[in-house]
Amino acid sequence: MNALDLTQAVFIQNQQIKTDSLKVAQAFGKRHTNILRAIENLDCAKSFSALNYELANYTDEQGKSRPMYEMTQDGWMFLVM
Repeated sequence: MNALDLTQAVFIQNQQIKTDSLKVAQAFGKRHTNILRAIENLDCAKSFSALNYELANYTDEQGKSRPMYEMTQDGWMFLVM
């Protein structure tokens, strides 16, 4: 894996460092659908999931609205571990 450029991988929202499932997929060379499935199948408490993963939408190249997750630093660490 190439070195991750954190300036492209994270953003600040409500004074929290966050990333999203699209950036995670790109950084690890995975299909976005696989990252979505991994997040949805995480074995964690619902309270943890509610605090660290937020369902959002993005517009794809064809102009269609698609799902993605925004996640906190803790959510990202749980996902990749």
